[in-house]
Amino acid sequence: MERRGERMFSVFFQENFQESESDDDFIPEEVSEDEDHVISDEESTEEETDSEITPLIVQPGTFIARDGTKWTSSKPVKARRRASVNIVEKQPGLTMKAREISRPADAFNCFIDDEMVKIICHETNRYALHKGEQGTWIDVTPIEIRAFFRLLLLAGCYHGRKEPVLDMWSEENHCFQRPIFTATMSRDRFKKIVRFIRFNDFRT
Repeated sequence: MERRGERMFSVFFQENFQESESDDDFIPEEVSEDEDHVISDEESTEEETDSEITPLIVQPGTFIARDGTKWTSSKPVKARRRASVNIVEKQPGLTMKAREISRPADAFNCFIDDEMVKIICHETNRYALHKGEQGTWIDVTPIEIRAFFRLLLLAGCYHGRKEPVLDMWSEENHCFQRPIFTATMSRDRFKKIVRFIRFNDFRT
């Protein structure tokens, strides 16, 4: 009985083994178009990755942003017509008025002339009256405004040494006291001009 069972198992094993080894009975699996497309995409992705790894050759004066934008420090090659407002018709250098400068005050007048000083006085007085200083406010004059500007410049020089501006009028602290400040105007007057000075119409 055991021998019969062994023969049957042997015959069954040989038949199945021969069928699996046979090339004639083998049927290849069909590859769908979708799978073929996926494979081609994977190959293209690998190619793109390889191309991204390749270092970029950047010319001098050229910069590549993170998003791939290319920037250059050179001027555009395309010629453009210059706007008339950007055309300088006057000769460069010192003007006739600047050649006549002999004092620091003359240089200051090149930036803030008499007409500008008049505007500053007018707008400062109007703003002080608008703020309710009718009873205590004394109109500033061009001479006083120019003196005020000079004190500001001088205070800036002294303040560079860490000296408090308002202490330059002090009669108690002689370390910071500057007689020129007291001789020019009082500390209260200086503080009021600082509070109300205007360079344009405050209503606009």
